Amino acid sequence: MHGVVIATMADAAMGEAVGSTHGDEATPGTVEVTVADLNPGQSGSLTAAAEVRRGRVTVVEAEVTQDDDGTTVAHALATFVAMRVDHPSKCCTAGYRRHFNTRLPLQVLGGTRVSPGTATARLLAAVLVGGVVTTGCSPSTAPRTAGSPSGLPAAAATPTSAPTPAPAPPAPAPTDDGALPQTAASPAADTPLFAVRMAALWRAVVTGSSAAGLPAFFPLAAYRQVKTVSDPAGDWQQRLVGEFGLDEAVAHDLVGAPAKTATLLRVVVPAEHASWVPPGTCSNRVGYWHVTGARVVYQVDGAERSFGIASLISWRGEWYVVHLGAVVRRSAGGVVDRPAAGPGVSEPQSGC
Repeated sequence: MHGVVIATMADAAMGEAVGSTHGDEATPGTVEVTVADLNPGQSGSLTAAAEVRRGRVTVVEAEVTQDDDGTTVAHALATFVAMRVDHPSKCCTAGYRRHFNTRLPLQVLGGTRVSPGTATARLLAAVLVGGVVTTGCSPSTAPRTAGSPSGLPAAAATPTSAPTPAPAPPAPAPTDDGALPQTAASPAADTPLFAVRMAALWRAVVTGSSAAGLPAFFPLAAYRQVKTVSDPAGDWQQRLVGEFGLDEAVAHDLVGAPAKTATLLRVVVPAEHASWVPPGTCSNRVGYWHVTGARVVYQVDGAERSFGIASLISWRGEWYVVHLGAVVRRSAGGVVDRPAAGPGVSEPQSGC
C-alpha cells in the first residue's frame, strides 16, 4: 500500500474532524502535519480515525488501522489555526463541505461525532494496492447520499464544475530537526509544537509503540552538536532511545488495559525548576536549558492520575524529552517516574 494513500486517509479524517468544530465564521488552516508510518498497509479495509483537542491552536491526532487485525498502520499529528472567512462563496470555507474524489472504489461510512472540545471523524476505504486518492470540495447544498449521515458520497463522485481554490493557509511553522545551531532562548510549555510533541509522547504510552513518541524526543542532530562523547549517534540510539523504549513500555503497563480510552489532560512543566546547563558540564560542548519534575496528567476510568518526566532539555527554545523514567538507573529495566493518583507533585531532581 503506497504511503500517499495512507497519508491521504489520515489527512481527510483530520480535516473532517477539525472542520466539525468550527462554525461558519471561520475555517481551519493547516499549520503543520506529521505522518509516522508504523507498519505496511495491506490489501483490504483500513480505517482512519481523528480526534481534536481545542485550545489557542487546534491539535488533531489521527490513526490509520487495518480493519482485519487492528494493526496500527500510521499515526498522524497536525496543528490548525482558525482563519476568519471573508468570502463564504469560496471552496472549503463556510457553506462548503469536503468530498472525496477517487479513481478507485472508495466507500465513506459514518460522519462526525462532536462533543465539547473534541470531535471524531471516521473514514472506511476499500483499498486496492497502487490506488490514488485525491481530495476536493463541493457545496454543502449538494444532495445527501442515502445511508451517509454526514452527507459524504458513498462512492466516487466527480464535481460538475471546477472548484474555486481555497484561500492559502498560513505558512507552515518551521520544523527543527536539530541541524540548526543552539540558542539560549528560554523554552515554554505552552507552544503549539510542545503540544504536538506531548501528544506524540502520550500516543506512545497508550499504544505501547515507542516509535510514535520519537517526535517528542531530543533530536539526534542536536545531540551530535551537544555531546563530546566519541560516538554520540550510538549513545543516542543505544542508550537514550533504548531507555526511552523501556520506560514507555512500563508507562503503558501503568495505564493498564483501558489505555486506549485514557485521555491526556495536560503536561505540567515547572518553570521554576528550569536551569541553564553551561558548556563543559556533563560532557557537553553546547549549553541548554534543563528541567526536572514535569508531570503527565491523564484521566482513565474517570480518575485523574499522573507520572513524571525525569528530564526535559531544550533546543532552540523548545522542550524535548531526554529521559522519561529516570536519569540514573539502578537496573536494566524500564522505570516510571513517580506515578501518583491525582496530578502529583513536581519535585526537582539532580542531573543534567
